[in-house]
Amino acid sequence: MPRALIIVDVQPTFCEGGALPVEGGNACAQRVADFVATHATDYDCIVTSQDWHIDPGTHFSDHPDFVDTWPPHGVAGTAEAELHPALAALHADVTIHKGMYEAAYSAFDGEDVATKRPLLELLRDKGIDSLDVVGLAQSHCVCETALDGVKDGFKVRVFTDLTEPVSPELGEAAAHRMAEAGVELVPSRSHSPSLCVRALPGRARSCVAPWPRQPRQRHPSNACPLLPRQARPRHGHPHSPAHVRAQSPE
Repeated sequence: MPRALIIVDVQPTFCEGGALPVEGGNACAQRVADFVATHATDYDCIVTSQDWHIDPGTHFSDHPDFVDTWPPHGVAGTAEAELHPALAALHADVTIHKGMYEAAYSAFDGEDVATKRPLLELLRDKGIDSLDVVGLAQSHCVCETALDGVKDGFKVRVFTDLTEPVSPELGEAAAHRMAEAGVELVPSRSHSPSLCVRALPGRARSCVAPWPRQPRQRHPSNACPLLPRQARPRHGHPHSPAHVRAQSPE
């Protein structure tokens, strides 16, 4: 069962100290790095995706609503848009940049840096039929990547301990949506090398660079709509003024 690991948007811009931080982002990045260090050779393909915004139009706003519009984040060529330092030594087979000139949430919306080809084409060429998805944020880009994978005919798992949502409420909504679509939501300990076709000798990767564990703080991520527009909650980002008002006592 040829399997790919897709590491979604594990970037400083979505971690503590970044423009759109997700609570626990740095710790999640380290957990992902630890998993890859142990399991890289279980996979036939390792994919990373990054928000790589050049001029994404109305995706950026000086007055963001944190649902459809966002403050600048993941700006191409900046340190915040690079992979998280915990993954600095990772040698991915496919590096996806997305959102250069428009909003893009799913890794399937981007293109490979080296070949300029879309992710779906590359996975098909490699004979991949199963995907494990991890990264940031569970409620947004991880969710959209997993859903696109199912739509394209892949068997998809999301490792629930290797991702974090923007908020618990949006995380629950995303989990429900993914489960309904057929995504398997499981902890990474359920991963078994016997379920994968092992990489050939010589493909071992040096994957992990130590990253100091950080105290958890509240943060969000780049946004992907979780519900149809008319049904989508308007408290998309925990740091948005509307969200603060909604949670403040009258």
